[in-house]
Amino acid sequence: MFGSWFRGRRRRALLAADFSDAWEQTLRSTVRQFPQLSVERQRRVRQIVQVFVAEKDWVGAGTEVTDEMRVTVAGHAGLMACGYDEPYFYDKLATVIIYPRTIRFDPERVERYTALPDFPAEGVAFQRGPVLLSWATVRRELAGRAPGRNVILHELAHHVDGLLDDMDGTPAWSDRRRAAKWQEVAEREFLQLAGSARRREPTLLDHYGATNRAEFFAVATECFFELPQAMRRRHGELYELLAGFYQLDPAEWFAPAAFAEQQGAEPTPRRVHRRPHGRPAGGAAGETVDAQIIAQRHAELLRQRDQTRLRALSSMTEADALYTLALGHLDARPPRAADAERIFSQLLQGNPADEEALAHRGLARWMQGNVVGAQADCDAALAIDPVDVDALEVRARLSLAERRWPAALADVQLALRELPQDADLLALRGDAHAGLQQWSRALNDYSDAVAYDPYHAAALRGRAVAHDALGFRQRAAADRRRAESIEPTK
Repeated sequence: MFGSWFRGRRRRALLAADFSDAWEQTLRSTVRQFPQLSVERQRRVRQIVQVFVAEKDWVGAGTEVTDEMRVTVAGHAGLMACGYDEPYFYDKLATVIIYPRTIRFDPERVERYTALPDFPAEGVAFQRGPVLLSWATVRRELAGRAPGRNVILHELAHHVDGLLDDMDGTPAWSDRRRAAKWQEVAEREFLQLAGSARRREPTLLDHYGATNRAEFFAVATECFFELPQAMRRRHGELYELLAGFYQLDPAEWFAPAAFAEQQGAEPTPRRVHRRPHGRPAGGAAGETVDAQIIAQRHAELLRQRDQTRLRALSSMTEADALYTLALGHLDARPPRAADAERIFSQLLQGNPADEEALAHRGLARWMQGNVVGAQADCDAALAIDPVDVDALEVRARLSLAERRWPAALADVQLALRELPQDADLLALRGDAHAGLQQWSRALNDYSDAVAYDPYHAAALRGRAVAHDALGFRQRAAADRRRAESIEPTK
């Protein structure tokens, strides 16, 4: 009882405070729908932002959480909830964790906690648990590089889905008739999307929504807020149901011509496993609709040697789908670097100034032993963006392989200015210091890397070498045993 009273008192104080000009600017620049809202709904969004920012536990997993990050996430939470008569402050969401780049979990953790995804993720939501977000993905999507996608809305939709029951794609409806209508319409749309995904047909809704009904609800929510006019035209019943659930009509926020080019273009098939959530807590294991068949679409696309088709795909707005697909090949075990290089090369034909594609093609070439090509790609990427972290990391690895320790150290230092808590970069700086036989500094770097990622086998092995060099034999042996248990050597 007293907890509720104190919380209410604190919220009244938060809501009475002025909304800062800096926060207002962030809202208007990152939540593109915000300026189109009515005055009353803008006021409601600001209220939710003030409470959301203050009450949630914000954690940076390898990055510092800034006010821009907090307000951006809270702004989208406010957008989703601004239509309700009573303000909803996401009371059952306690923690938001921000990762600088792709979210990866160590295999040992995945084995111990089966709810964790076992492949790279851009966002994760746990029922009655935290929401995890890749900030690199957020920035890319808000910059318009992936029309129709919004990982913040996607993960918050999972949270809303699991408020009263399992994350099963059936949100809590107050009206039984609407709940029954949702079951009818959503099931029909879900099965149609699954069929289109199997046949590799272009769809407005992301093919990832065919994974299970929980993902379908999250994908439909993204589309509802990000491409509302196109959704209303092509999926009218689904749109009207979501408008009733969120008590909003986003299609009316913009003039019909405002997004004609973006929403009128025929979308291309999208990568199925772009946002793995693991199996949602409490979800049904049998919900996956022929996931292997859906996933085969990507392998078939890569095997497709028709250069005309690939060139057409890379020139479309959804070239980001191919970019993401290529990243998946780099992350595969073992990596399919040649396939990744081919896709990045096609993308660069359409946009030679894409520094991200250059950096990752450099990584793919390095994996294949093409040192000269990798170096050229990294140099080209850094000529466009001198602090491109991926290019700096790859070029540092090239320098380490050639024992050019000062050059490697310089690149890693630059990258760490952008991501000061990145375990991989800290381990690389440890390698550079070890090459220079600066053992105390190397030890500090490896220890910092392990502090941020206790399962970083390379950092543990590097620290063992540093311990040996400094005469700490027992500590070195303990680190080697730990590294071997995480990642056995062949």
